[in-house]
Amino acid sequence: MKIFDWKYIGITIVLLIGFILSHIFYDQVLYFTKCVLSLPNLNLYAGGVSTIFTILHKVKGRKIEFKKLMSIKEFSANIGDVISFIDNPIIIVGSLTLVKGLFFQITENIVFIPLQGIELTFIIIVTIYLLYSSILELWTTIYGTCMKDIVSLDTPHATLITEVQNMTVPDPQNVTE
Repeated sequence: MKIFDWKYIGITIVLLIGFILSHIFYDQVLYFTKCVLSLPNLNLYAGGVSTIFTILHKVKGRKIEFKKLMSIKEFSANIGDVISFIDNPIIIVGSLTLVKGLFFQITENIVFIPLQGIELTFIIIVTIYLLYSSILELWTTIYGTCMKDIVSLDTPHATLITEVQNMTVPDPQNVTE
């Protein structure tokens, strides 16, 4: 038996309405996009927000832990995690730079990359994909950092002894029913 999936029907309707409204208000959308892309230090802010939330998410998920005594192997693994936080901010900043350049090349004839036709189309498609995927990853990171009790599919970590040191464990032989 097939039933309607109202969630995706609703999303489709919202996207169609957004498409129609953006076509009706094309000049306003273009002006707003130009204003956003012309913000001073946009790349700095976008990269900074992404970096901050990525680091906080890794610390919260205990993907980055430093102990007083660590072997070289443990230390190098943690350094790898610390350095890995930079990939999403770099992708976001690079994508924004490409979006700015391509937007102003198309709308204001300011040559960013001396390409035309199919080459420019492929660069636009790749740029949109990079921006979309990095924003989704950033949103997941922000959501994971700000929300409690998220079920994680990551590898489980042992609880630190300092977190359970003062807890009492019930004796299974003295259980009363």
